[in-house]
Amino acid sequence: MEKFCSYPFKRVHFSTAGNAYLCCSAWLPQSIGNIFKDNFNLVWNSKTALEIRSSILDGSFRFCKKDICPRIISGQIEKEPLLDKYKTIMEAKRVHLDNSPEEISLNYDYSCNLQCKSCRDEKKIIDKDTAEMLIRFQNSFLDSELYKNVGRLTVTGVGEPFFSRVFMDLFSKIDSGKNQSLKITLRTNGMLLTPENWEKIKNAHFAIDLVSISIDAATGETYRKLRVGGDFNRLMTNLEFLGQIKKYKKLKIMLHFVVQEENFEEMPAFLELARRFDCDNVVFAQLMNLGTYSKEEYNRLAIHHPDHPQFQKLKSIIRNPIFKDPIVSFDNLSHLLKEEN
Repeated sequence: MEKFCSYPFKRVHFSTAGNAYLCCSAWLPQSIGNIFKDNFNLVWNSKTALEIRSSILDGSFRFCKKDICPRIISGQIEKEPLLDKYKTIMEAKRVHLDNSPEEISLNYDYSCNLQCKSCRDEKKIIDKDTAEMLIRFQNSFLDSELYKNVGRLTVTGVGEPFFSRVFMDLFSKIDSGKNQSLKITLRTNGMLLTPENWEKIKNAHFAIDLVSISIDAATGETYRKLRVGGDFNRLMTNLEFLGQIKKYKKLKIMLHFVVQEENFEEMPAFLELARRFDCDNVVFAQLMNLGTYSKEEYNRLAIHHPDHPQFQKLKSIIRNPIFKDPIVSFDNLSHLLKEEN
């Protein structure tokens, strides 16, 4: 099968500044336009959007960061069965799309209750004027054809939805009557996933089918170090509550673990923690430098680099038979499962 990635043909991510991307901006950093300045249909089929799709069809993937994209590293772009519509796109080399995106990630509020070094080097909250501008944008989005046709919303990948005035307003206004088939991926650090806050987003309960939680630790000591401002015991209580929700509502739970020098030995214990809470997926991923680390500090922490003193120990942990559990994904670390590494 030829290499093919469906993301630029079905997805769009919206950032704080209104820039739109056809994938996670960390993996595909070229913006295709700005939704605050231009009509979305023009952005969706902008010159850059067409060029990015062309790079998928010609097999070069020249806009993608091949060294960190988990789909490229894991071989998903070769293994994933192609739907007929994508076969048609490949055969016709179609880059201009008449359909709107199937999946939209709302990443425009980076406000968060935690200050994790892997994400930010200071506590960040958007100002009141920006929040009000984003709420106005959301209101227009919820009344648009774009919202009526989207299959999945992801909220959020850059902040904490329960800490966001913007996203809490979104959840209060979501109307199942306008899009009954909508699905929502809720990405959270879990600290504010309480019964009270869950009740506040009851309008969106019908659509939430995946809750993705970033944790990065299996013990309280490591959690306090890496998830600055968090409380491990409170998190465990919230995971228990989420497990209760899962008993009466059909949803999946995914736990994320960013692998680094300070936590990699807890990977087996993290898998056991996920099993304890009946999680459906556990994702282990590379530590990335989002501008929060000096070069020296990042090199010390980035244990996935072959020249790191603990690299061989990481490989031996990853190749432990317990990680053959089908709920485990090694994301952009999957190449370490190969014997030649």
